[in-house]
Amino acid sequence: ARYTPSLLLSPRLSHTKWYSLVSYTSIPFASQNIIRDMERLSRIVSHLKENGVSSVCSQRSHGSTRDEESVAVIVDGVRTPFVKSFGSIMKNDAISLGAAAVKGLIAKTKIDPNAIDQLIMGNVVVNSNAPNVAREIIIDVMLPAKIPGTTVSVACLSGLEAIYQGICQVEHGDASIVLAGGSDSLSSGQMSLPANLTLALGKYSMGGGSKKGLYGGISELLSIAGPVSTWLPKAPAIAERSTGKTMGYHADLMAEINSIRTDEQNAFAISSHSKATAARSDIRKELVPVTTKEGKTVSDDNLIRAKIDPSKVSKLKPAFRKAEENGTVNAATSSALTDGASAVLIMNAKKAKELGYRTDIVCRAYVKTAVEPYPQLLLAPAVAIPRCLEKANLTLDDIDIFEIHEAFAAQVLATLKVLESKEFSRCFLGTNTPVGSIPLEKVNVNGGSIAIGHPFAATGGRLVTTAANLLRKTRKKFALLSICAAGGIGGVMILERRDS
Repeated sequence: ARYTPSLLLSPRLSHTKWYSLVSYTSIPFASQNIIRDMERLSRIVSHLKENGVSSVCSQRSHGSTRDEESVAVIVDGVRTPFVKSFGSIMKNDAISLGAAAVKGLIAKTKIDPNAIDQLIMGNVVVNSNAPNVAREIIIDVMLPAKIPGTTVSVACLSGLEAIYQGICQVEHGDASIVLAGGSDSLSSGQMSLPANLTLALGKYSMGGGSKKGLYGGISELLSIAGPVSTWLPKAPAIAERSTGKTMGYHADLMAEINSIRTDEQNAFAISSHSKATAARSDIRKELVPVTTKEGKTVSDDNLIRAKIDPSKVSKLKPAFRKAEENGTVNAATSSALTDGASAVLIMNAKKAKELGYRTDIVCRAYVKTAVEPYPQLLLAPAVAIPRCLEKANLTLDDIDIFEIHEAFAAQVLATLKVLESKEFSRCFLGTNTPVGSIPLEKVNVNGGSIAIGHPFAATGGRLVTTAANLLRKTRKKFALLSICAAGGIGGVMILERRDS
């Protein structure tokens, strides 16, 4: 395994066992089983190809080989307003917000609900009482009961992954019409009880503790639960389980490792708000309203700032590490905690033509990858971008529009910088040739997550909708969408606008 200390140096790596792939016998027994399974799978795939069957993923890397009528097309998309958490829509949970997006999409496109084959929704802040958000949305919107609902959870990549799964279902022939997107409400996130208290209550109520009598049952409960002072619920942690550090902390590390200055981050964040402000009329065309529990209608985003004083931003203190610890990421250069939902209509081209819908936007390629979480947790998209370009048989110069999720300004700028680095290419891509440069004027031309907000699973649908609309408006050809996610995961999708 080749790695560069400046990029990958990690206390965790010193405890990692590296096994030589040269000698099969040096691989642990469990890994040998995995390799055998992969060899079997490879033989099966070879057999299928010999008999005229090929994978949809293979087809997607060569657009010209796809059956024109079975190709999946992105018809349209919508989203709810993205609102700061614990604000005007805080009592609307992910199901309610997702229902608003789905109803809005059906109303906008006038699709017959009886024609919908599947609903796939991403969700990150899971409600343990109703974990399959997609199915609950179907029930609440009163869509035909025959529609199965599938919920996807891959952290911030959930929405884009849900859309890709919809594309795959269509191109596999398992569905003709799919609604896909994502919904999240951090405001409605459940606070978990400490593990000991959960175990104690569970044993008392379901494990027979109550049969020991009041005194015996309560005594056992208290002995397991521990001191009363430890019983307070804990807020959901926006931190990595494997590293114990927040995403902001990791973004700070990325800024330090890749020499991204504070003033660069501040300028990028201010630019995000400026671009979103200038594109407000286009952005509003994507929105569908949400009705609150109090009966009020929320119809607009509330995080975009038309005026920002750069001098005030420059005075903000680092939010995740102290300045003396090389902390540079502040509140203004971070995406805010947000509530919202998105939904996209996907069809096969034949069905879309029959119903009179547009068939111009298709998915040219999609790649999901991952990196070691520590230290550069949010760097995986930089690995996925060149792989997705290769899969689509394109280069960076072919891409007209870049929609890069702005978790933090530092993360976006670090991603752009490493793509120009020989060291990064040598370490992560096995080549001495840098991927190339992405001009900032092509990035997030309508603003990004720092300005608009980031309701976790809903961001994927926003990127797809915005990119599709921009391709149609500008008559450009290709858009590249990129999202980083917890766990060191990254996903990249390339959309293509066809003249047809």
